[in-house]
Amino acid sequence: MRQYPIGSAEHADRFVKWFNDCFVFFDSNGGAPECSFFNALRK
Repeated sequence: MRQYPIGSAEHADRFVKWFNDCFVFFDSNGGAPECSFFNALRK
């Protein structure tokens, strides 16, 4: 996977932060779709 800016891991770091924020959001309001990573990992 090519990451931008070239030579850094910033793109992956931003994605992981966003993905983790989604888990926090779904955990706080319970609105995760039935077919989601959140629910798959909770079972």
